[in-house]
Amino acid sequence: MKVVIRTEYGGPDVLSVVEIDKPKPKPGEVLIKVAAVAATSADSKMRGLQGLSPSMRVLTRLVFGFIKPRNPILGSFFSGTVEQVGDNVTKFAVGQEVFGSTGMKQGAYAEYVCLPQTGVVVIKPSEMSFSQGASISFGGTSALCFLQKAGIQPGESILINGAGGDVGLAAIQLVRKFGVTEITAVCGTDKIDTVSQMGASRVIDYQNENFAEMDGSYDVIFDTVGNLNFNCHKAKLKKNGRMLSAFFPLSAPLRAMIMNLFSNKKHVCIVAEESVESLNYLTELFRTGDFKPLISHSWPLDDTAIAHRYIQNGHKLGSVVLLP
Repeated sequence: MKVVIRTEYGGPDVLSVVEIDKPKPKPGEVLIKVAAVAATSADSKMRGLQGLSPSMRVLTRLVFGFIKPRNPILGSFFSGTVEQVGDNVTKFAVGQEVFGSTGMKQGAYAEYVCLPQTGVVVIKPSEMSFSQGASISFGGTSALCFLQKAGIQPGESILINGAGGDVGLAAIQLVRKFGVTEITAVCGTDKIDTVSQMGASRVIDYQNENFAEMDGSYDVIFDTVGNLNFNCHKAKLKKNGRMLSAFFPLSAPLRAMIMNLFSNKKHVCIVAEESVESLNYLTELFRTGDFKPLISHSWPLDDTAIAHRYIQNGHKLGSVVLLP
């Protein structure tokens, strides 16, 4: 089967397409023919360790391979069709269309993946495209995890930094469903119309304005990009406000734990988790029309390096998918 690998850390050019043996499902596993896989900013950072703090670069190397990547195949968020099931599989059947995540295992930049039937994978509804399934698996589950952790309530106000990306656009739609009507979105000039159409009540063009210097404060600030500093921006939080950071230095969680003991303004630094429950919840929102991922670009698996160059420029609109 065809896979995209990188045998070293570096720029998009370290990615190459090779052929390897197709995996065989073990007992309790399903073999899925991948139809679409999300290419994410996290994948780009994992590939080149760029945009990470020095401490996070060290941690990433310790977890995923210090000298070179332990698993050369990136990608976690996929959709596809069950092609084969191992012994004792009862949850899925051959021919079913599914979507989900391989998690820390990665390996989804490939024509096939094997997953345990107990993994984070669910049935894809027929009205959802494969590209939408892969996109929901990342943007939707990431945004949902952070917003649930924040305990966001109806009537609260939120500012979303990086609102034009896949997580940001997902967050706009989700907080509307949660009853939030004051949604301030921070994005680039070229994304203003899209972000407004998705439901933001106010849009700030970061290329011309700095929200930290503007009037207004918020119950929640959701930094999907990782370029906001809690100490510098906590003045923009209301009493009992929360700042959510999708990317952060290794020392941030410990500092946040200490600071949160002495302040009514909280800093939330977590790694987003995926679950079957969150995928099922997002599927229902998709069916009712309350949540739809925006896919700006699709590339064949052979052009993964091109996709990563686009992602690395930091101006990605919505989701990017690769098509094996």
